[in-house]
Amino acid sequence: MLKSTDAYTEFGFPVVSDYLIRRYGRDLLLEEPFALSLKEYRIRHAFQSLVYFYNFQSIPGTSMVSAVIRIKLSEFGNLCLNSYINYVKDLGYGQNSLKYCYNTIHNYLVSYPLADTCDSQLLDYFKSLSDLSKKTVRSKLKVLKRFLCFCHKRGFIGLDCSLLFPSNKLRSHTEIPSVYTPEEIFQLLVYIRNSVCTNKRRNYAIVVLIAVYGFRAGDMIKVKLSDINWKNETIRVTPGRERAITTFGSAPPIV
Repeated sequence: MLKSTDAYTEFGFPVVSDYLIRRYGRDLLLEEPFALSLKEYRIRHAFQSLVYFYNFQSIPGTSMVSAVIRIKLSEFGNLCLNSYINYVKDLGYGQNSLKYCYNTIHNYLVSYPLADTCDSQLLDYFKSLSDLSKKTVRSKLKVLKRFLCFCHKRGFIGLDCSLLFPSNKLRSHTEIPSVYTPEEIFQLLVYIRNSVCTNKRRNYAIVVLIAVYGFRAGDMIKVKLSDINWKNETIRVTPGRERAITTFGSAPPIV
């Protein structure tokens, strides 16, 4: 390969793939390792290492920590990932930043294929980060959000995922709202009502009680079926800091 290129050749994924097709008749980087002969496997591994070294200026490790990185992605996922890495490389990202982006996105795509991207898939991924530190979670979500927005703008996926990511930024000269607007509550209720969650009726009722009556989390936990008077359409609540029992009447339908 070096004999057929010059000193200024960039050994990225497209260049290496094109060379393998011309030299061996197919792209070995996209082949399943177990389906290759020993010689073909060694060729694939060598060129895969070359692409990795070109992108990150280091050789991929062999420890269990990097085991996920060596799991092969689908052809579509690999194409999108390499397109994004080439894009951010042109933005002047450092080698450590490029490597972190690649590893974070690759690990995500191993468990959540890009072709299946949906809101429930992202919410499931958010839950999987619960054991990590806040700093790590913010960093991973920042990388993933940029990648998915890139894929949406390039037409790789149809879903605009930007609104699904939590944000902790506060624009200058703005105040943090103390309550949700009616439009935001309506949007949340519509989302819950149209979701496929098995507990959507329970979730819907919780949101209504919080939005209409101002129930607190502690109030919701303590509510029992015996506190609900179905005939008179009332709910009894004993606040945590008070001993007086409060009775709430029914409210008109919101949605």
